[in-house]
Amino acid sequence: MSFGYNHQPNFLFHNLGGGKFQDIGAGAGVAVNLDGVGTGHMHGALGDVDGDGWLDILVTDLSYQSLYRATGPCQYEDVTARSGIRRLMDGAESWGAGLYDFDNDGDLDLFAANGAADTPTLKRPTLLVNDGHGRFTSGANTAGDYFQGTRSGRGVAFGDFDDDGKIDIVVNHVDLKGTPVLLRNVTVNGNHWLGIQLKPTRSPSEPVGATVVVTTSGPQGDRRQTRVFGRSQSYLSVNDPRLHFGLGAATKVESVEIRWPSGITQMLRDVPAGAYLTVTEPSTGSRRAQ
Repeated sequence: MSFGYNHQPNFLFHNLGGGKFQDIGAGAGVAVNLDGVGTGHMHGALGDVDGDGWLDILVTDLSYQSLYRATGPCQYEDVTARSGIRRLMDGAESWGAGLYDFDNDGDLDLFAANGAADTPTLKRPTLLVNDGHGRFTSGANTAGDYFQGTRSGRGVAFGDFDDDGKIDIVVNHVDLKGTPVLLRNVTVNGNHWLGIQLKPTRSPSEPVGATVVVTTSGPQGDRRQTRVFGRSQSYLSVNDPRLHFGLGAATKVESVEIRWPSGITQMLRDVPAGAYLTVTEPSTGSRRAQ
């Protein structure tokens, strides 16, 4: 996905195979924002914010953020207003951002670094908490001192730097301080987690597009979470290569399904929570239709 900086419509390139792509942005519903105009977008971040198994797209911008909810293959609806993002991020002037489960409750929350581009105006960073259905409320007021001040943020990288199962955040800045910030996640709530490190053998060494689906069971039935490998989903930044899943109260994962770029599908069952699991791509296995 590509974005223009001079208030251009977005592009969504559909892979036709054989190294050929077709722009389907307008037909897919992601070319413009909710007001029907193109803006100066920074990047797109992927994540299933409402738990329906389809990957949604968060797009940051200096004036207007967009959240496009996937409704089917290459089809989206703009839910920026309905999700609460339009009201909560109005005027934020956002750069690097990501959709990650910061409280390990099983849904994706949102962090964005903010700051004006052409003036020295500083901004508070954004931290939004997901209710599990793709609706967000602000969590900044109780998130720590960094969220009470103002900076001019740019790049943001996400990952678990201390291997405690909680997603941490690194932010760089272009204000007069000019210093980066490492935000260590110290959330305490008893929720469980699982991390997946992919080790390709037949797929490319960076298995971009590998899909991992984690299924857990609970009183309300099975819950499925989907992640797609792709580390460069934030402004000028590269994220932790490990895929992270918050599990809430679940102490184990019923199944982990991995769909490798090679076409091989791999299944693991009864995986304990609370660890990073390295999964090696098998040399053979079931294959998807190509």
